[in-house]
Amino acid sequence: REHWRAEDGQQAVASLKQSLAENPHDYVSWRQMGDWYNELGEKDLAFESYLRAFTLNDRNQTLCISLAEAALERRDWEVFDKALAFYEMDVLPWLEKYGGPNRTVSNKKSQMAYNQRINYQRRVLSLRDKRNKIDTK
Repeated sequence: REHWRAEDGQQAVASLKQSLAENPHDYVSWRQMGDWYNELGEKDLAFESYLRAFTLNDRNQTLCISLAEAALERRDWEVFDKALAFYEMDVLPWLEKYGGPNRTVSNKKSQMAYNQRINYQRRVLSLRDKRNKIDTK
């Protein structure tokens, strides 16, 4: 993992490939592979890695955002919509229940949970706005 800290993308990808050969069902490694491929400019490989991770865990919101970003670049609207479905299933109901104008913060952990969901909301709405701009061209 030293090469990850040194930002040696090729070495990180090689290490992840070895790890995935031993455990092909590790969605975290697939997501990290997508991140590294993205860093290396290998957009198609990044998309495929994110998609593989998504088939293993479609509830990880950070992964869903990464996949949606990759799908947006490819104009793959079916994958884009599937990746962002977590928003209506998880984020929006949580915000409606706990994030209203009369929301009280009981502790630091609940504030962090609220902030995280607001961040997801901003990212999802931004991605959908970008898609709408593409669709209206």
